[in-house]
Amino acid sequence: MNNTKWIYRSDYTPKKNSLSLDKDIINILYNRGITEEDDIEKFLHCSLDDITDPFQMTDVKKSVDRILAAREIGETIWIYGDYDVDGTTSVAMMYLFLKKHNTNIEYYIPCRYNEGYGISLTGIDYAKANNFSLIISLDCGIRAINQIDYANENNIDFIICDHHTPSNE
Repeated sequence: MNNTKWIYRSDYTPKKNSLSLDKDIINILYNRGITEEDDIEKFLHCSLDDITDPFQMTDVKKSVDRILAAREIGETIWIYGDYDVDGTTSVAMMYLFLKKHNTNIEYYIPCRYNEGYGISLTGIDYAKANNFSLIISLDCGIRAINQIDYANENNIDFIICDHHTPSNE
């Protein structure tokens, strides 16, 4: 066990705590700017009406149309995710969702020791060798300009779903 200690910005004592939440949970929420009980309730128990319309994001409709086209022609979609917790969770969620909707789908999580972080040429070569023509990258790819160009040169389309900051290119 390491000696990591969580350090809170400040200790927060709520005006009331009728939600019966643990003090540490309240502090985490407070440190993220969620301090009012109504906001905490909405954060912990949100509905689809509470989230932003995903079609406001750049090229979401284009991406959905490409996935639907792949499904319609029986094309196998290859999900490519990073090896960290948000990458593997994203791959699992996307895989289960697309599988539920009768999509031919496979996934790939690169070896962190051999391929490093992000989209690798090794991964794209694997996709090419196995006739994948659509890759959905999760938690990686936003800065992989050369790799995406290489994939496109090999008739492989990419849909990039990444929360990281893109480069200026």
